[in-house]
Amino acid sequence: MTRGAVAIDLWLWSLDCGAVEADLRSTVLSAAERDRAGRFVQERDRIRFVSGRWRMREILADIVGTSAAALPLAEGLNGKPVLSEGPVFNLSHAAGLAALAVTADRSVLLGVDIEGARPVGAGLARLAFAPEERAALQALDPSARDWAFFLGWTRKEAVVKASGAGLRADLSGFAVTLEQDAARLLRIDGDSTENWRLHDFRPRHDLAGAIACRTEGREIVVSRRA
Repeated sequence: MTRGAVAIDLWLWSLDCGAVEADLRSTVLSAAERDRAGRFVQERDRIRFVSGRWRMREILADIVGTSAAALPLAEGLNGKPVLSEGPVFNLSHAAGLAALAVTADRSVLLGVDIEGARPVGAGLARLAFAPEERAALQALDPSARDWAFFLGWTRKEAVVKASGAGLRADLSGFAVTLEQDAARLLRIDGDSTENWRLHDFRPRHDLAGAIACRTEGREIVVSRRA
């Protein structure tokens, strides 16, 4: 029997709050998370880290039926938080906003990324993009290149986060489309593009977002949650 589509829930929330509220939120974090928060030099960065982990814990705790403080988070590949017996999830944040993607299907790989659109130089595209992606970018009208870059960048980052490759990822080893509303893999070394599904979302007018899921050919259905 063919398995059905993979259901993915997507949450978005603001990371900004006052210092007093951040201190309250930090009470549900683990000792390691609080220690990490304390190492941020900028107070804004500390608050945003705390707010990200606080809300992530609340959401996941509600799914598995425990408290946020008791959620048994472990450290997976490249320091990625995981739940050994819980849902598959991935967290991203940019420009004061967080995105959390969650699926109950433990057979898949899942990644989410959001990025703030801003002017970029050709040097960044050379570092981040495969040859065919750079060619596609250069073929666009110059006024459209910055947004196309961030569409491609979020898609690539979501794939990297799903694979767990982290900083070891060969960004030239796979390629994605750059067009709006046409998110898909064009090539991936050592794998089949048919195993992967990509999904774009717009977290905010100035942000690009993408979900990547290795489903072995199944479609994905993404639902926004409050």
